[in-house]
Amino acid sequence: MESKLVALGLETFKIALMLALPALLTGMFIGLAVSIFQATTQINEQTLSFTPKIAKSFLKPDELKLYTLIYRKKFETNYR
Repeated sequence: MESKLVALGLETFKIALMLALPALLTGMFIGLAVSIFQATTQINEQTLSFTPKIAKSFLKPDELKLYTLIYRKKFETNYR
């Protein structure tokens, strides 16, 4: 019983990580690109670093619907 509970917890953690990873990586790469742009042009305005991240947060969930659906269904079928 305890091993099943531990396995379920590990699988839940893996699924949560896989679902969050694309959004986190996208935010990291956008932040890196904005930082490089700011360093090369010496423009240090806060809205320049904030606006692309906000745009990403509105656009990225639509792109990930199928991705999240696949992992959720896989998890549900394994642990019913």
